Amino acid sequence: MTANSFTELKNTSATASDLALLNGKNVRIRGRASGATSVIATEIEDRGASDQDADVILQGAVLKAEVINPTFKILGVTVDTNLLTPADFRDVNDIAIVGGQTTFFNTLSANGGLVKAKGRLPADVDNVLAAGTLREVELED
Repeated sequence: MTANSFTELKNTSATASDLALLNGKNVRIRGRASGATSVIATEIEDRGASDQDADVILQGAVLKAEVINPTFKILGVTVDTNLLTPADFRDVNDIAIVGGQTTFFNTLSANGGLVKAKGRLPADVDNVLAAGTLREVELED
């Protein structure tokens, strides 16, 4: 993630050139993709003290080349759906997808697309929304 002079910072005295005040904090970052694995932040919001049990919502484009059932990548973060139930695969209307994992991955494999993943990032694994901590994946439009 990159911040610059156009990045809006909320609820913090951190600056785009010095984000150290946000270390150990729960933050919301909104931005735009810059390449396959990076984001240029348009907004960074301090949401308070870090909570390792807080949900992470990661949303972004999934390239069909990065889809290998039961995993896919959003901005370089691997999302492992191996332990999700069929009801945890949602469509653009937040309704369980008929066919669950198979239909979800057939759709992504054919076209790629915008996906939202909800879960927790395990403390000991970088850049993975792991099967045991992932709660839901949802196709977006």
